[in-house]
Amino acid sequence: FDFRPGQPLSEHIALFAEEDPSQEEGIDVISHADRMKQSECYLATIGTERPLECTTCHDPHQGFRSFGSDYFDSTCVSCHSANALRERLMGSPYAGEHTPSSNCFGCHMPRVEVEDAPHSSFTDHRIRVVQDDLAAEPVAAHDKVVLRPYFSRDQNTDSGAIYESMAQVIYGKQTGQLALIRKGVDRLETLLERDTTNSEGLFLMGLGHQMLGEYEKSYSPLESAVRLAPENPERLNALAQSYELGGVKLNIAGRLYRRALSIQPAAADIRVNYGRFLESQGLLDQAAVQYREAVGEDDRFEVGYYNLGAVALAQGKLGLAEEALEKAVSLNPLYTEALGNLGLVYLAQSREVDAGRVFERAVIIAPADPTALGNLGAFKLNTGSEEDAIELLRRAVALNPTMLDAIANLGLAYFRLGDLETARQYARRALEIDGSNQLARQVIAATD
Repeated sequence: FDFRPGQPLSEHIALFAEEDPSQEEGIDVISHADRMKQSECYLATIGTERPLECTTCHDPHQGFRSFGSDYFDSTCVSCHSANALRERLMGSPYAGEHTPSSNCFGCHMPRVEVEDAPHSSFTDHRIRVVQDDLAAEPVAAHDKVVLRPYFSRDQNTDSGAIYESMAQVIYGKQTGQLALIRKGVDRLETLLERDTTNSEGLFLMGLGHQMLGEYEKSYSPLESAVRLAPENPERLNALAQSYELGGVKLNIAGRLYRRALSIQPAAADIRVNYGRFLESQGLLDQAAVQYREAVGEDDRFEVGYYNLGAVALAQGKLGLAEEALEKAVSLNPLYTEALGNLGLVYLAQSREVDAGRVFERAVIIAPADPTALGNLGAFKLNTGSEEDAIELLRRAVALNPTMLDAIANLGLAYFRLGDLETARQYARRALEIDGSNQLARQVIAATD
């Protein structure tokens, strides 16, 4: 906040980008403009009377920040009409998703959410078919990732080494590379051993330990980071999360969440974290209040709507659950967790056709998600399609060998098909995980 126009940006920020020797051209810094220029919509309109540019969607003379998704979607449908898209996609499972009321950018310009890591939540402005990205090659192993500093100030200096390590933690979180987070955390442990005043470095060291599941190791650096900046809501939130995840100082964790929100009441992500904390304490009504306030602050916060729907489902408030979960899916059509819970709501309302549709859609989006496979497998089992159920449930268990519901359901599916020995095997396996599982016990009793 102390930056003033005209000052060198390098005095205020450190920027790093992954070096990719396989590409002749790349993006020096992650920016919306650079990402947009990689889009087919941009490339196809260069040289036309109305080329795609920033102001095509963000008119500086209009208050676009307060507008809803319809404002931005209207730009998309001005070139891509819903009727033309449905005709083009005829036969595709996504044909029915392209309607005049569809959320275009929710699918084709997805938000990249990185909870708790600073400066890492944004809408990706590279317009594309995201499904293509799901089939892309895995991210390179951490030992091959080279983060290149943008400013010469950060090249071959002690401070640059610290910033690079911090960048490794953030980039590891963004790309899901735990090994890269480990590399950054280990370097910060060494580099900050004698520097107890680098509050941002201590914060990211603690956050890195938290993301690695090393909660006990995260306490000290996060506590130090909070002491150095006691009014920083992001750090208060991170320390509260570590205490909560580690199962310690839960009364202090609650106070930290409340303190963070008293400093920044509009922090929807922190409010959702506090709601989850309250939910874990069995305080569902209080959790719902936090989720409602979170989406009140940010009407496009799909995680807030998902949690509000989930807690409403747990309370049996099916109307509220349906409304919230459908909103979450409209904001993020690839939100498989929301699709799964929405399917459960439809089942509770005896809407089997709607439930099957969303369960199948979740598997199409995430064919390697054991929860999505398990939901669809359970649905097939309950609607008399045992063979289909077995295929789906076996895939789920292969991905998650301790998935109790899927294992127990496999026992029931084989029992219904008359394969009693296999049914007993899966029932015994379920009881090894949870000796009180009623379905598994029933299968054992029925096959003896």
